[in-house]
Amino acid sequence: MKKLTSLIAFVVAAAAVSSCAQKESEEAVPHKFHLIESTNIVGLWQQMDINEVLDDEGNLEFRTQVPKTKYKCIMPNGNYFLMEVVRDEATGAQDTKILHYGTYTLQCDTMQIEHIESCFDVPELNGHDSYVRYNMPDENTITLYYKFGVETNTPGSSEWNQEVWRRVEMAK
Repeated sequence: MKKLTSLIAFVVAAAAVSSCAQKESEEAVPHKFHLIESTNIVGLWQQMDINEVLDDEGNLEFRTQVPKTKYKCIMPNGNYFLMEVVRDEATGAQDTKILHYGTYTLQCDTMQIEHIESCFDVPELNGHDSYVRYNMPDENTITLYYKFGVETNTPGSSEWNQEVWRRVEMAK
């Protein structure tokens, strides 16, 4: 009886592990639709700045989202990159720079691990992981919290940081 119970426990554990592994491998398979038509985390995203305004007269609080010049592309093949449009104050010229890039793996429905290959503005992050918890209140919005997997005093390494991203949509 003990052997049968142990065998059943082993089979249940193996099935759980294989179903989790199967889900991760399914997530890595490119989708049959174009990146722009995605309704999940895959896509081109623009970071939003959240402003909270308090109306003194009515004692009402308003939250607005203001687009920033930072974009993130999450591709179905497991790669991602973060870029920013920067403006030269002296000349007024605009240029787009890739800030960092790497690979990602989905851990659950709401967690991904980004492996940073190269980070321009914080080179201490090169080769490290960033842990990202996210939710999608709708198919065009991601609210995420990230934390870098480094043990130094690098900004973002000791606390969860919140960001809001909106999907860049096709012109209509």
